Amino acid sequence: MTALADLGREDDRLPCIGVVVVTYDAEDFIEECLASLLASGYPALHVIVADNGSRDGTVEAVRQWCRETVGPEQSDGDLSDSRRTESWRSSGRHSLTFSLLRNGANLGFAGGVNSGLSFLIDAKTVDLYWILNPDTVVDPEAPGALVAWAQAREGWGIIGARVLYHARPDRVHTDGGVYRRWMGFAKSFNLGRKVEDCRPPGDAKLDYVSGASMLVSKAFLATAGLMDESWFLYFEEIDWAFRRKGLTLSIAPDAIVHHRAGASIGSGSGHRVDSAFSVYFMYRNRIRFAWRWTPAFLPSVYGWSWAMLIRRYWRHPQQLIAGIWGVHGLGPPQAVRRRLPPADWELALGGARPRVSAGADERGGDL
Repeated sequence: MTALADLGREDDRLPCIGVVVVTYDAEDFIEECLASLLASGYPALHVIVADNGSRDGTVEAVRQWCRETVGPEQSDGDLSDSRRTESWRSSGRHSLTFSLLRNGANLGFAGGVNSGLSFLIDAKTVDLYWILNPDTVVDPEAPGALVAWAQAREGWGIIGARVLYHARPDRVHTDGGVYRRWMGFAKSFNLGRKVEDCRPPGDAKLDYVSGASMLVSKAFLATAGLMDESWFLYFEEIDWAFRRKGLTLSIAPDAIVHHRAGASIGSGSGHRVDSAFSVYFMYRNRIRFAWRWTPAFLPSVYGWSWAMLIRRYWRHPQQLIAGIWGVHGLGPPQAVRRRLPPADWELALGGARPRVSAGADERGGDL
């Protein structure tokens, strides 16, 4: 494990990590995620909770936890627009700041990440950017292990953690993954394997790092730009990784993050079947991704999508219909549409233009 005393730079200052946690109806688990970051002991964290218009008690849960646990609320207005943000800073020698950014609508994962990254970039105090799911719990050594792995490498773009199942911490949920072009499927390395029986893959084998935990460099943001918000849900982190050009992807073997695996979006895990909402966006974006990055494989991706839909969901009519609608780029069926307020669907279906930098490598167009 990595001791914090072994880290640092020539000026003896640990890199400040800006952590972006996107929430949407995350009341049941967001406090545990934030508490694990605070308990890590890493002395330079700025955590931004970017809330996508939660309808439950997420916002108030974050406020209450910060008031009771972190420290006094910032009232000087120097961090961002005070009409949409609130911030709390811990007292003492450590620089720990927790901020709540209220987006006011469901911008999707990419839109929420972009709002948080923009907030941190404006703050001008962050050295590294860590995207973290709200249904995760980080081990105390995780921030230091990510920083140590980053400091030992050159030319890196994204570093992932070893993501383990929250309910089965002896099993790997993902060690990054590979994109199978002829199928249009992303496959996680070491999925379901015992931790002690496997190691993360080498950098050259990775096509992407899981969006559950991604440490991002400034060089990557300068090269790839922000996330493409038109994905809304699924494939956004793969698309992002495909825009990295010569920068590398890597998994830090000692950085451990526990994930509830789909709790925040309704994707399947174990006995739980995928929600119709999850299936719709998964299959919609599977076709869109192939259209953008691997158009030569589009016929086989279409065929594999149909085969997988029938195999997985023939006993679940709502999921099957949602997947068929998604594959063909149709509007969401009623079972899916109920999941979001009507005003949010324009954003969800690509109504908001992607906020990517002029230097980003955008390929193709949307289906």
